[in-house]
Amino acid sequence: MTETRAPALAWATAPRWMRVTLIASLAVNLLIAGVVASAMVRFRHAPFSSFHGGPTLLSFTQTLPRERRQELWTGTSELRRTLRPMRWEIRDARKAVNDAIAAEPFDAARFEKAQLALFEADSRLRKEAVGLYSAIAQKLTQQERAAFAKWRPDPHFRGRRWHDRDNDGQGRSEQSPASQPAEKRP
Repeated sequence: MTETRAPALAWATAPRWMRVTLIASLAVNLLIAGVVASAMVRFRHAPFSSFHGGPTLLSFTQTLPRERRQELWTGTSELRRTLRPMRWEIRDARKAVNDAIAAEPFDAARFEKAQLALFEADSRLRKEAVGLYSAIAQKLTQQERAAFAKWRPDPHFRGRRWHDRDNDGQGRSEQSPASQPAEKRP
């Protein structure tokens, strides 16, 4: 009787370079999955940043139901329309700063003038945005304002702090020198 051999495994018959490539591909995929998972844990529930970096009432309205968001959007359309040219002005001022810093030879006076123009344009936009944020806040219900306060993250929080998990949740424990008055610090 003839003996039949078990079929050879594809892994055993694959060329060595293919096995190395498959293992390297698996390692890269696991590394990417780990980076994504750690970012999800670290930055979970963080609101998206607004034009100026931090979460604002305007970005909070994006989390409201569609009909409520539309109501706020139409109620503040005129204020938002006045801010649009200021945003364009800031964009142009940033371009002027980039052009000034990249220019050869470097002109310090031109750079300082461009930086000052950017600062002034940004300040004007922020001052005008106060009116928009005030109008939105006046139109929000008490529950929505409370939800905004809860939704907005602590500005000092930078992800989980495993080493601070036994304290008051504010990044300082009762025993830390920063939480003690200056005269009691070691």
